[in-house]
Amino acid sequence: MPLMPWQKLVVDTALEVDEDGTPIYSQVTVQVPRQSGKSSLVLALMVHRALLWGGRQSIAYNAQDLKSSRAKMLVDYAPLIEASPIKTALRRIYLGNGAESIVFRNSSRIDTFAKTASAAHGRTLDLAIIDEARFDFDDSREAAYSPAMVTRKDSQLWILSVAGDAASIYFRKKVEDGRRLVDSKTKSSRAFFDWSAPDDADWTDPAVWAKTIPSLGYTQTEKAIRQRFETALADGKENTFRQEYLCQWMAIENAMIPDRYLIPCLDPTAAPSGRICFGIDVALDRSSGSICVADE
Repeated sequence: MPLMPWQKLVVDTALEVDEDGTPIYSQVTVQVPRQSGKSSLVLALMVHRALLWGGRQSIAYNAQDLKSSRAKMLVDYAPLIEASPIKTALRRIYLGNGAESIVFRNSSRIDTFAKTASAAHGRTLDLAIIDEARFDFDDSREAAYSPAMVTRKDSQLWILSVAGDAASIYFRKKVEDGRRLVDSKTKSSRAFFDWSAPDDADWTDPAVWAKTIPSLGYTQTEKAIRQRFETALADGKENTFRQEYLCQWMAIENAMIPDRYLIPCLDPTAAPSGRICFGIDVALDRSSGSICVADE
């Protein structure tokens, strides 16, 4: 699978090394629309690291949850490797539930991990992939991988996703940080790549699609994007189309609840205290409704 121009741009830049051969960038963030080739980019990146970096490499892949990580490894990645000339470099593919891995003859391996703070405890990692980062409201995945990479001088953490919503606090901060670095032309050990339309762009304009969706004309057609646009228009899902295909953070821009209130509510360890009160409100024409709950 030859890389598309946008994929080449990412790897040619993100894999730059300095004089001693270590990567210039220890962390790489990529925001790119859906169906643009993110998965094939990740596969190429992992196989390159496993086979061409030199020496045994330990690679961690993690999607939004363990089930999704397992499906991506066993349904998408493993069959592609087995059907390619690279299969001669394979030693074994392990299918154990929760312990899925692809192991190569040079002892490099790609493992899946649970989405927990202790997932990589006791492990040493050379490359970690946080895929679908929009589903994270905190940095638990990054916190799990960072200690496992600190002794590896050429380690890299990759964070990839389409734009998120009000709960995507972790990835939103990565995007804001990346845009700040780019705008200020600040040299950093963090690389940032962003394919997104400006907030005021005309989301109905095919010219905006062409500028934003890097796979358009390669693996996607304008006809296919138009079909999704028309479906979103008919279903009243404008924000979904703008978020997933134009990487616009619509939910954040229109959010009524500031992050400082939202983050504690999303904490899985949070529990109510005292009496619980419910509030219910419905529009007179029944077009919308709200339910809220609060403790003391």
